[in-house]
Amino acid sequence: MGIETIMAYAVDIIIVIVALIITIKCAKRGFVNCIFGFLATILAIVLAFSFAGLAVNVTGGFFGVGDMLTKTFTETFSSLEGFDVVIEENMDVAELLEAQSMSAIFAQLIGQNLDGAVGRTLGELAGETLGNYATLVICGVALFIVLKLVFGILKKFFNFVT
Repeated sequence: MGIETIMAYAVDIIIVIVALIITIKCAKRGFVNCIFGFLATILAIVLAFSFAGLAVNVTGGFFGVGDMLTKTFTETFSSLEGFDVVIEENMDVAELLEAQSMSAIFAQLIGQNLDGAVGRTLGELAGETLGNYATLVICGVALFIVLKLVFGILKKFFNFVT
């Protein structure tokens, strides 16, 4: 039995446990209200992170938060030893990041944003990448909260109508 099979069974078991917990909770609270709340949460998560990028673009970097985070992260990374290396053409950025003991996930994110990186420092590239992704996550969380509030209002309205 391979690791993929074990992981598949683990995911299935987790889904069954979550479904049982939700069913028990719904039986106590009222099935329709509980299911509506659960589906509203799932829909809010999907919508929030699907439209977070659009919201960041429309709001100009989430009302300036993106620029602030990018500036802060760039200054922080640029002050670290080894991040002052200027990226040249045909330079192996992955090797530079590995030399800095950076996590593989973060190194991969930076590696995806190498367009226009020539002539910039590794600190600038790392700060901009982290700032952009942090802004995207913050915007996604804010959208999730707003959508949960909207769905909560809709739920109260439908309960009032019925």
